[in-house]
Amino acid sequence: MPQIFISYRRRDSEAIAGQIYDRLVAHFGKSASCLDVDTIPFGLDFRDCLKGEVQQCQVLTQ
Repeated sequence: MPQIFISYRRRDSEAIAGQIYDRLVAHFGKSASCLDVDTIPFGLDFRDCLKGEVQQCQVLTQ
C-alpha cells in the first residue's frame, strides 16, 4: 500500500503533481507513492479507493 499520497487539483497543478510523483517514484519506488491516474485501477469506485489510500498513507501532500 502506498505510503505517500499526492492530492492535487487537475485544473491548475496536474503538470507539477506529475513531476513530483515521478521524482517520488524514482526515489522511493512506485509501490510507495499514489497518484490517482497512475495508481487507481480501472473499474474501482474512485471515491472508495481514494478514501482507503488516504487512510493508509504516512505522508499526504496537498
